[in-house]
Amino acid sequence: MLALSILQSTTVVHLPFPSLLPNSGNGVVIFLYCALTLFQSVCVYRVATAIGTSGILYAILVWVPALGLFVIIHLNGLTSRFLKAAGFRVGIFGVRREDLPA
Repeated sequence: MLALSILQSTTVVHLPFPSLLPNSGNGVVIFLYCALTLFQSVCVYRVATAIGTSGILYAILVWVPALGLFVIIHLNGLTSRFLKAAGFRVGIFGVRREDLPA
């Protein structure tokens, strides 16, 4: 009974976290998010089709916010394996400059 009365008497404190509710700057943030995610999905599509996988699936999965990071990490691993199979040395920053054809 005491716990119930404590829960009923608590006050709610609203912290000033940014949200997607309509206020002054969120229209710009939403526009930038959509524009950058569109650019990212185009780049992911081009990389995925270049290595021979389903580019449409990867481009769609990038739009899911939490899943997009894992999609890019998986695609990075596939691309590294593809380049290594083609005979390139792949380091942490990509293919070495001396391995690229002129």
